[in-house]
Parts: sequence; structure tokens; C-alpha cells
Amino acid sequence: MTKQKTFKNRVFRTLIACTFVGVGLAGVVAGCGSGSGDLGSAQSGLTGTFFGPEPPIFNGPSGPSRLGRSFVTLDRGVPQSVGFELYRTGRDNQPPTAITDEGPNVYFIPLPPEASVTAFKQMALFYFTGHPIDQYRPEQEPEHFHAVFLLNPPQQPSPGFVNELQYPVAEEVPPTVTRGVPDTVVPGVGVSYDIPNKPVGQPARITIGQNFLYYNAHMNGMVVGTNVRKAFDSPTGLVEPDQFETDLIPQPAVYPKPGWYPRRWIIRNDTARNVNVFEMTDFIYVGPEKSRKKTAE
Repeated sequence: MTKQKTFKNRVFRTLIACTFVGVGLAGVVAGCGSGSGDLGSAQSGLTGTFFGPEPPIFNGPSGPSRLGRSFVTLDRGVPQSVGFELYRTGRDNQPPTAITDEGPNVYFIPLPPEASVTAFKQMALFYFTGHPIDQYRPEQEPEHFHAVFLLNPPQQPSPGFVNELQYPVAEEVPPTVTRGVPDTVVPGVGVSYDIPNKPVGQPARITIGQNFLYYNAHMNGMVVGTNVRKAFDSPTGLVEPDQFETDLIPQPAVYPKPGWYPRRWIIRNDTARNVNVFEMTDFIYVGPEKSRKKTAE
């Protein structure tokens, strides 16, 4: 039997309804997006940066804290960036998690309605105090966040994770991207694929990585992860306060549905606003001719 890593089911069991659901100290925000992702929506002509609702206050070691908020930036209706601003209180006051692959602090985050022009319907933020040392990670990973950009809201976990573990359609897997070893399953969300030469946790000074999630054989999400504390507050000065980390996102031959998709991720520090930012940018419109589904949902 294939070894697999699975986030605890209890974290994801009730993430279908568009309601706020509390899980431990961290809490979970389950929000349903209204994304259509069609070219016609982009012709609405909106320009500016629009913010989503803030997740509920969570209780950390230093007391109640605010996590942050999602955003989208449009230029005459065309998406320029979509992402999440992590407040310093949300970063520095996280309840500690066990040094394990299971049970992160999980926050599901609604996107602003104006983000409906993108292919994304929802976001999530995962926080880990660390992961265990094993044959795949010979050094202890520092505390870090994973920002997850979802093409569909979380589903009820399937029996035995049969939907999560299905091998995806080959055309929807970008070049250089392969299935993680061992399988990493997020119940109701998908199984992780990553870029082997850019794994989360490398290099040691900053936990940077990019993953793709597949559910029921199709692409369901994009993930970027970082240790924002080491990235933006390193006493050794390895990363200056206003520097950012960025990389291109490999693109598949066929997309799951029509819509606007990003070609670059950025993780940066906005010192003027005192937030850490996870964002997707450099969007391209994908039409029905390059999509498995011919209409956006």
C-alpha cells in the first residue's frame, strides 16, 4: 500500500456550507465564491483593488488576533493580481501546532466578489509550526504558511479518499510537475503535486515551494508556501524588508475550465501597510478551446 500523508479529517469535515466554522483555537472560514472566470465578466470595466471580508478573530497565545484579508486588483475588469494580506498579528500570534504533517491551523477565506473574473473561487491559509524530520526532509523545517488558491470550494471528503487520490488527466499536469512522494492528501481538496527541484522547505533560509492540488482527476488548486518570518525578518539580512520572492507558474496543456489563470506567484512584504502578501499575478485568459469544460462555472 502506498504511504500517504493526510491532514486530519476533523479539520475539513464541515467545510461545504458557506458558513463560519470553528476548529480549535484557529477556526476555519468556509466561504463560497461566485467566480465565473469568463471573458465577458472582465469587460465590466472595474478598476481598483477590492478586499474580501476579514475572517473571524482567532485566539492565539497573546490573545485575540485578526488574520488578514483577501484582495483582487483589476484594470478595466482584467485581473492583475489576486491574493491575501497576512497581518502581523495573524502571523506572529498563531497557536502552535504539533510537529507533524497533520492538523495545521486552517483558515478558509472568501474572495471579494470582484474576484469572480478569475478562475479561483476561494482561498485557504494553512499554518504549520513545523514538519517532522524524515527521509524526505532531513532537516527540521521552520514554522511556515501555505497559501492555497482553490478553483472549487472544498468538498465532503470521499470514502477512502478515492476522489482525492485519483490520478489526474495528464494534459492538466504542467511539465516539470510530478506527484509528491509520499502522497499528501488534503481531504475534500485533493492530492498534492509539486516541482521536485523547488520543494517546500528549500533552501533552508526560506520555506518556498509551489504545489498543485488535484481532486477527482482534475486540477483543483495552486499552492505557494513560505516561512514569512525568516523571509522578511531575518536578522542576518538575507532578505531585505521590501524584497520579494517570485517565480513562474508552470502551465498545463489543458485547463480544467475557461477563465483567467495566473502565470506568476509573488510573496512580498509591504512595510508601508505592515502586511505580508501572498499573490498570484500575470493573468492570461484561457478559452473553451484549451479547457476540459467548455463553460466557466
